[in-house]
Amino acid sequence: MLSNLQVRHTIPQIWIEGTDYYLALASFLKSFSYTDSIGKADDLTITLADRDRRFITDSFPLKAQAELDVWIKVVNWRFPTDNFRRDCGLFEIDSVSFSVPLNSVSIKATSIPGSKALKNTKKTRGFENISFRALAEQIAAEHGMSVLWDTKEFPRFKRVEQNDQSDLEFIQKLCDDANLMLKIKRRQLIIFAEKEYELKEPQYAIVEGLNVIDGTFETRLADTAKEAECEFMNPETGKLSTGKAVDPESTSKDKIRTSKRPAAAPDSRYDLLPAPFAGDPLIDYKNDEPAVNAGKGTGLKSAATKKAESELRKANRNRDVASFALKGQPRINAGEPVWIRGYGKFDGKYLLENVQHSVIPIYSCRVSLHKELKGDY
Repeated sequence: MLSNLQVRHTIPQIWIEGTDYYLALASFLKSFSYTDSIGKADDLTITLADRDRRFITDSFPLKAQAELDVWIKVVNWRFPTDNFRRDCGLFEIDSVSFSVPLNSVSIKATSIPGSKALKNTKKTRGFENISFRALAEQIAAEHGMSVLWDTKEFPRFKRVEQNDQSDLEFIQKLCDDANLMLKIKRRQLIIFAEKEYELKEPQYAIVEGLNVIDGTFETRLADTAKEAECEFMNPETGKLSTGKAVDPESTSKDKIRTSKRPAAAPDSRYDLLPAPFAGDPLIDYKNDEPAVNAGKGTGLKSAATKKAESELRKANRNRDVASFALKGQPRINAGEPVWIRGYGKFDGKYLLENVQHSVIPIYSCRVSLHKELKGDY
């Protein structure tokens, strides 16, 4: 018989200013849910029972302006002594709501960092002769953050304008144009290429009858596309170039067309730098159009092509999707590829988009995935 020390169990940890508040809140906890996502902020939801109405009357369970340092600790998980702490990240409380007559309080928090200016303060300014990585690092430093540049691609700009946008909106827009994605965790802007993540070798499998509680598959046909085409006008030469991206597996007959033409005002110019910078691979013009370095050894792609790839990926990334409820999996992360096995035509490699860890009362995970997109986009 297993001793109490060997029983498998899960403990959420909520640290505020060096103190773990879990023990103080444990008797009130109804649910604890953390969602790890790509392309958007992570979120945290804690629901507490307010049986004696202490929270609704005169005391709040957590400091409203507090920074929550959140972890999930599992003990004896796969076998005795298999102990692991999952880093959920730093969170700020977004909202607090009370439910009556059930008498419960729900606390929602987000991984957006303490600098509200990152997402709320609109700015207009220009950047010249700068790589996207250096630009992101400059903005991150203004908010006490850092950058993890987790991609082989190195876009750079001759001039780019932030026009009445928050810093978060501005960086997100640059990511969209370059077919890159943005995630925020522990005061860090993580910039990555989803395609590169899809190409990684999976370290985890979702297998029928093994770790699945329930699941669904869905194939969406509306609003998908076979190809995308983008026109790009060089703001200095006035020459128009065209980029194209194609999905070799799509059965859609639709084609996305988009145009990126600068307006007359000089502060709307957007183009990519045609000169090398120390520490980054070479960028060059090709046929008078701005080019984006697609990684060492992979050649150059035009800005028009990168925008076309971005539009096609946005249209098709949710074409073949799946959702599963799994037994608690503390080691899986959004952005990781996984194999799905035992489901016939739906088998294959998928990318985890969201992983929701629900710890109370029983640890389980709800995951959302999309199937790997074929083709060079």
